[in-house]
Amino acid sequence: MGIEGQGHVKEEGAVYIPFVIEPKLQPEEKQWFQKGNINILCIGKYEERKNIRMLLEIYEELYHEYSLTLVIAGECTSKFHKQYKARQEAFVKDNGLQAGVKLLFNLGRDEIEDLYKQADLFVIPSTAEPASISQLEAMAFSVPVICSDKNGTACYVRDGISGFLFQDNQKEALKEKIKKMVSDKKQMMEMGKSSYEAIQNNCSFSQYYDGIMKCVDMQNDKSEGKN
Repeated sequence: MGIEGQGHVKEEGAVYIPFVIEPKLQPEEKQWFQKGNINILCIGKYEERKNIRMLLEIYEELYHEYSLTLVIAGECTSKFHKQYKARQEAFVKDNGLQAGVKLLFNLGRDEIEDLYKQADLFVIPSTAEPASISQLEAMAFSVPVICSDKNGTACYVRDGISGFLFQDNQKEALKEKIKKMVSDKKQMMEMGKSSYEAIQNNCSFSQYYDGIMKCVDMQNDKSEGKN
């Protein structure tokens, strides 16, 4: 899976089958930098491997310099989720970040889509991420993305074109990429446009269907060859 031509073909005859994501918000219609801020969004469960604390620490180090806000939204249903979320809430309070940080949880689809519309940058700091779909959803709303180079769906993000990849689980590497992004608003808007175009051009149902049918045809050809 991935944007065609970006991944590595592991064996001869591999077929590109994308996630199906519908374009949602054209770049020309997007309202950037609402209330004069660069608005960062992160979506993920409240658990250690999502590296929410790492992102909060980076935000605390950068928000004065770049006028940033940060919204984190995620599942919080288990005892462990609630304990982790409580620790992040304590960090926000202890560092006086309440004015710029929101920790949201268990939102509905319409609420999540509103967050994508308001976001200027989507950051997914998690490690050991098998195949997240949230960054693709953000791209469908013309939002540039920063994610780990080990993320299973990092291939959808063209490094330096529709966002940035950072070295997995490395705080300073993520901080560097966020600074590089938010220091150039024009670049952010161009990357947001590229994100939208990547979804529009590569993730339609028709392309998914074509990929599936190629697999079916290849299997039929193999079966006929054996008879």
